[in-house]
This record gives sequence, C-alpha cells and structure tokens, in this order.
Amino acid sequence: MNNKLLLASALSFALMGCASTGDESPQGVLAEKPVTEADLMHHNWDLIAIDGVEITPDNQARVPRIEIGEAMNSNGMNGCNNFMGLAELNGDQFRINNMLSTMQACAEKDMAIEVTFSRVLSDWSTISLDGNTMTLEGEQTLLFRLNDWKY
Repeated sequence: MNNKLLLASALSFALMGCASTGDESPQGVLAEKPVTEADLMHHNWDLIAIDGVEITPDNQARVPRIEIGEAMNSNGMNGCNNFMGLAELNGDQFRINNMLSTMQACAEKDMAIEVTFSRVLSDWSTISLDGNTMTLEGEQTLLFRLNDWKY
C-alpha cells in the first residue's frame, strides 16, 4: 500500500512540472511576449537594415536612430534630418504620431533612407523585440539594434 501511495505522489509531482504556465498558445507553443511601453522607453535604437539590406550612411553622425523617452516622447535622426514626435503602441502596432522634422538638404543616398525611415515610423507597423533588436514591419521592414547612450 505504501509503495502505491509513494508512486501516486511521485507521479502527481512529475505531472505538476508539466503544467502550463499560461504563456502558451492553444497549440502548446510558447507565445511571444507582447511589447510594452516599458520595453521601449529610455532606449536608443540604431537602424541597421531596411528590407534586410544593411544600411551604411556616408556620415556616422547621420546614422538613423530613434530614442524613446519618458511618456513615449521620441526623437532621433532619420538619415538626414532630426525629428521628434510621440511614439504610440497599440497592441503589436507602433508609430510615431505628429512627427516633426528639420528640413536640411542631404545627399541622395541619405534622403532615400530618410524617406523610407520616416514613412515606416509615421504609419502603423508591427513591432517585435528579440534581445537587442527591434523590428518594425510595415510597407517596408526596418531592423534596429539597441544602442543605449554610454555615460
């Protein structure tokens, strides 16, 4: 009798280890953690690729980047000009609302990056985070690398 009770107890504990944590989809695959404002705020993201093609700005000071600060206020460099606006997150959708930008003339290559960067950020795009990378998928796909300020 004691052996049956011991076996039943051991089996119960073993099955408890297989219990769902609630992070699984109905198919048993771990669901991706949704991006939150806290994940984005107080970080600086450098653009590293557009549609899978690595970008190489002529001037390192013009690396397209986005910094998201307190209350989702954002600013950065869009490849040619500085910008600012209010970042918005709605589920897995992200955009910069009311984007304002300086209006400098720049090299054609930098202007082409700026147009794509600004359009994707201004429109709703699907956002995902994977470690130190952020992806925005809209009309085109932007890939960013986390590059927080070093003091």
